[in-house]
Amino acid sequence: MASLGELESVLRRAFRLKSPENTHKANVVLSSFLNAFPGQSAALDSVLQECYHDKKVVVDKPALELFIYCLSAIKDHLQPTAISQIWWDLVLRPALRKEHMSAAYTKRARELVVRGLGAEPGSGAFRERLLQIYLGDLPNPISSEDAVETVGLEEEDKEARTRWKDILTGLLLEDGVEHPEVRDVLRFCIRFTERACQYLFSAIKDKFSNPQQRLPLSLFLSTFAGQTNFSAEAFANSPLLQTVIRSLHIDNSTATFTTELSILTKLLPHLAVKAPSKLRALLPDFLTILARVVCWRTRVPVVEQEATPEDAERRLPELREDLDWEQLGSLECCPYLWTLSDNHTYRSRFGSISSS
Repeated sequence: MASLGELESVLRRAFRLKSPENTHKANVVLSSFLNAFPGQSAALDSVLQECYHDKKVVVDKPALELFIYCLSAIKDHLQPTAISQIWWDLVLRPALRKEHMSAAYTKRARELVVRGLGAEPGSGAFRERLLQIYLGDLPNPISSEDAVETVGLEEEDKEARTRWKDILTGLLLEDGVEHPEVRDVLRFCIRFTERACQYLFSAIKDKFSNPQQRLPLSLFLSTFAGQTNFSAEAFANSPLLQTVIRSLHIDNSTATFTTELSILTKLLPHLAVKAPSKLRALLPDFLTILARVVCWRTRVPVVEQEATPEDAERRLPELREDLDWEQLGSLECCPYLWTLSDNHTYRSRFGSISSS
């Protein structure tokens, strides 16, 4: 029966040589050790870190897969902070982003990340970082520079980007899940808790202040809202909903407006059944948004007409400074019809006092 020192020796040899025989032997010895000494599982974290920093170990795809296998075997004994602060950068991120691993290894890596997300739900430092990576690593749908860069990529690189986007989206959607007791041998029931969703919604709301990030975030929320385990009640009771509504009232980007509208479309049936009082409270906002839908113009007339004094009087008011909101898009690109500017609710909530 192998000791911890003997296991370390076997692991180092497997990481250095990467032959199928050494890898198989490492897996067998690791399983035997964990069965014999479950109390020493946590000590393997330090052993694996030493193996990673071994100058004779080249961290390529086979090595990353072996690290993931070992970490997955001891994940119940790993501190979540060890995953979020150490193994995410060393192993999980490069493996998920650059390597096309098998479904089994990808699943193990994602499970480790989800465990890392459970470390400090109050501060959400790792969650915040994942969201920042989602916004920073992936091409922005409204950026012409990102579009040109994406077109110039090789097909393999495009596939890698798509795979990375799907993985990040899946990780954010899995954030905070609970695994109830297994009800039968073949079925696992996974659900989002309202508390976990609130953490995620809070992190997304903070990012909405950047107008360039509203479309990527809205695309993510639209995908999230279509999931069966989406917590509509948590979203309806979160400040994020009011932030999305504000964007629908104020911003002038057709793509963002359409995407955010799809979020509300998916939310409405849930509100009608589970939160009718909330739906009644939001009805004035929804009707104002409906007015924007009816009055929306996506094309500016080719021949510009000289503005009349009456037109100037009916222009939309400037946004109030206390809203602390940078408007996305412009009236020249995606204007309202002027009908909405006569809406007293819009002026009182969003327009400057001097304009009303």
